[in-house]
Amino acid sequence: MAIDADGTLGDGDPTRLDIGVRPQPAPSTAKLSGRRVSHFRIGAPLGNGGMGIVYEAEDTRLGRSVALKFLTPEMIQNPTAKTRFLTEARAASALDHPNLCTILEIGESEDGLLFLAMPRYEGESLDRLIARGPLPLDQALDVAIQAARGLAKAHQNGIVHRDVKPENLFVTPDGVVKILDFGIAKLLGEAGPTQLGFSLGTPSYMSPEQTRGQEVDARADVWSLGVVLYEALTGKRPFVGGTGDAVVHAVLHKDPEPLSRLRPEVPAELERIVSRMLARDPAQRYADTSEVLADLRRILGLTSTGSLTFSSPDQRPQKPVRPIFWVTALVVLGLAAALLLWRQSGTAPPPQPVHSVRLTDFQGTETSPSLSPDGTFVVYAKSADGHFDLFLQRVDGGNPINLTADSPADDVQPAFSPNSQQIVFRSEREGGGIFLMGATGESVKRLTDFGFNPAWSPDGREIAVATEETLDPRSRYSSSQIFRIDVITGARRSLDVPDGVQPSWSPHRLRIAFWGLAQPGARRVIRTIPVDGGAPVTVVDDAFYNWSPVWSPDGGYLYFASNRGGSMNLWRVAIDERSGQVLGDPQPVTTPSEWSALPSLSHDGSRLAFATNTSRSFVEQVSLDPQTGQVHGSPFLVYQTARGVRTCDISPDGDWLVLSASLPAEDLLLIRPDGNDLRQLTNDLDRDRTPRWSPDGREILFASNRSGKSEAWTIRPDGSRLTQVTKLPDSPVLYPFWSPDGRSIAFHYVDRGTGLLSLQGSYSPLRMLPPVGDGQTFAGFDWSEDGRFLAGQLLLQDQASVPGIVLWSRTDNTYRRLTPTGGDPVFARGGRHIFFVEEGTIRLVDVASGNVRTVLSPPLYSLYRSARVSRDGTSLCTVRDTAEGDIWSLSLVDPEGPS
Repeated sequence: MAIDADGTLGDGDPTRLDIGVRPQPAPSTAKLSGRRVSHFRIGAPLGNGGMGIVYEAEDTRLGRSVALKFLTPEMIQNPTAKTRFLTEARAASALDHPNLCTILEIGESEDGLLFLAMPRYEGESLDRLIARGPLPLDQALDVAIQAARGLAKAHQNGIVHRDVKPENLFVTPDGVVKILDFGIAKLLGEAGPTQLGFSLGTPSYMSPEQTRGQEVDARADVWSLGVVLYEALTGKRPFVGGTGDAVVHAVLHKDPEPLSRLRPEVPAELERIVSRMLARDPAQRYADTSEVLADLRRILGLTSTGSLTFSSPDQRPQKPVRPIFWVTALVVLGLAAALLLWRQSGTAPPPQPVHSVRLTDFQGTETSPSLSPDGTFVVYAKSADGHFDLFLQRVDGGNPINLTADSPADDVQPAFSPNSQQIVFRSEREGGGIFLMGATGESVKRLTDFGFNPAWSPDGREIAVATEETLDPRSRYSSSQIFRIDVITGARRSLDVPDGVQPSWSPHRLRIAFWGLAQPGARRVIRTIPVDGGAPVTVVDDAFYNWSPVWSPDGGYLYFASNRGGSMNLWRVAIDERSGQVLGDPQPVTTPSEWSALPSLSHDGSRLAFATNTSRSFVEQVSLDPQTGQVHGSPFLVYQTARGVRTCDISPDGDWLVLSASLPAEDLLLIRPDGNDLRQLTNDLDRDRTPRWSPDGREILFASNRSGKSEAWTIRPDGSRLTQVTKLPDSPVLYPFWSPDGRSIAFHYVDRGTGLLSLQGSYSPLRMLPPVGDGQTFAGFDWSEDGRFLAGQLLLQDQASVPGIVLWSRTDNTYRRLTPTGGDPVFARGGRHIFFVEEGTIRLVDVASGNVRTVLSPPLYSLYRSARVSRDGTSLCTVRDTAEGDIWSLSLVDPEGPS
């Protein structure tokens, strides 16, 4: 594990979440309008959802409109219903997909009302659309395909919705379907809550096995989606009755009227798909919605822009103009008005995404897309067989081709040449470097023995590379230079930037854009520099993560990724290509993902490819034998999230876990080991990292850049007494941790090594551990129980870590290498063993003998990030990440013409 050499910032605004059952009388949701709950100002009611009442609200902290769903007062008195409401929150928040409603926050009002905060979408629910009559075939199929995509994502994560119906499918004005209300969802295999006195689900859409009260799986959602598709095509439900019992009888015993009789233009293949979705025997049904999705796609034509074209357009009936037309017209008028305002202000409006298409949907990670200049092909890196290969794929569909199948090494960061004839890429083969190959994978040759993120010059004669790799803007390990390299001769020239990665040439070969770190606070700053060198010009410099810049084909804009909107998404800023002068404020380029980056544009500016990241973090606990460090049983899931948890630590009494989350901001969270009572301990744009409980459990020590650079801070578990502990000059303070008696702390003082600081009385002189030699420093990570040893790693001068666990002995002030590999060490109880992370596994080393064994191995497409031991040595808290990411394409319409 390499040391992150940037700092940390923010003042905590802790939110307390108490899920204990409160005594009667129950609070009321009837008079919430006008109230303020937490940082939300409640507006008018929006309607009722499963087990809850929904209000519009303003998030005063972030200045955005949201929907708050409150649990009904009657159900708050029922502990089982309350548990189910929290199950809804966990199930929905565990999912990150463009067609799924996002749970932004879980909270509780002062008078005991539980609520979920969700985005407030514009548009209308599908049941309102159907109420105006059957949908056009294209629209019905588009809704079904989007719903199937979202449900497939849920099914992949072991979650069944169990209440799919038109009221829970929301269609935004731009046609995006959002699946709402996981109110009765539950994790597959988890024991369901006891009866609440009402049916789970809506009878007209419930599968036969669900109506019988049997255990359900993904096939229940397949049935419900089939009912929805039938209703969207015909305007009527397939199973009806005057009473609920009559509807259930129809579901169990009556066949629906054939689609072809109600709507003759429905193709026989589509009727077959719906019939299979509505098979009463689950064994005869589709196994999950991903299978449904594959069949629905087969009866559609997908144009190069991603729009849907029905296979029998001449059979489509002429429909009267619907009210939805006026919604579209209003949207167009709104865009026109916005265009006029932008023009009056002298700045062009942002491009309007028309169609978004997911180009890849494989298990694992696809990343670093590069569009061919004509926009017809995309090359990207994909994880396969334990390493990354480069794949070529048509944008309008087709099977991907592995271009580097013969290479056992990682091949990443591809880029199409301006004439589409070559691909330059980074490879770890032959010791690593930059390589060239033909556009279909032929004639591979080495260009350099160094470099990352290669970018072509517009004339195809040179490439620009950085000397440091960038996988995530949150973590930078050392300063990086940018070199220009002649493709024919291999001659190289440094641009002599202070720090630069991910270079991009402007289209007329005038400037090179890049991003790098800048003080104070190690901000992520985008700059440009003349191609022949000179003074860099700042483009974007603020508190957000700004990275992966690319020029528009006309040189008038820089596209880049930033979390300035709350999540990582794409932006652009107007710029003068010749001078580098910025001509306006950044503008959002909206994508259908919560995390979008690494943009690539076609040469006419009409198409943009980008990478998404839907990876998840799993916080788990597993039982330990405190004497041997042996694991007993399987890990127990405490918390799963898309927030990117980095580390966890167990309180001395075992009642709490403290977590460091990295998305959308780097904050500290508290949660019970059973997964309940999630609390936000800090909530700001500052970078709060690596929390550690004090030995008495009264304080939490962590690193934060809230003072301008990273220092050690403490905070109490209730969010009070935020205190700066270190005030050291120049270099950042990282990875602070307590001594066993809590009287002092140790930390990594960047460029200087490990420092020890007494907390007793007034400030004492800082004691630094001795240098290691050869320009290396020691970074401590954990203290042995008896205080005799520190376990850590060695660092090079550029702060990159040297693999292997190293011990410092207080007795003789010397270092001893314990293992040749691994990082992030933590002592087991008694100090005889050390847990550490090696290549995504949790391993254990005997301090005396040096013998190493594996404790936990991760499932496929995941890896362990860190581990911490409880004070009594009986449990191990781990953080495990799953890798998941896809390539998407946007077709853009720019009011000012191609960008």
